[in-house]
Amino acid sequence: MRGYEQCKPVYFATPPVQLIGALHASLKQITSKPIEELWAKHKTASTDFKQFITNDLGLKQVRFFFVFCFGFLIKMFPGTQ
Repeated sequence: MRGYEQCKPVYFATPPVQLIGALHASLKQITSKPIEELWAKHKTASTDFKQFITNDLGLKQVRFFFVFCFGFLIKMFPGTQ
């Protein structure tokens, strides 16, 4: 606590045990299969979701071509532009 009060960067706290367990479980799941297989599964899920939004719900996709967009899309309601 002294370091914090003196505004010095020091080790302050221990991360929660649940966070360490969750990280371990996530890394175990990610490394359990080849990365190509995981990307293919992700691409299929993405395509299915986009088709559902467009075809079943009747929403329109508006794409943004920013480098750090990470695949997020904005949806427009029918009849709006």
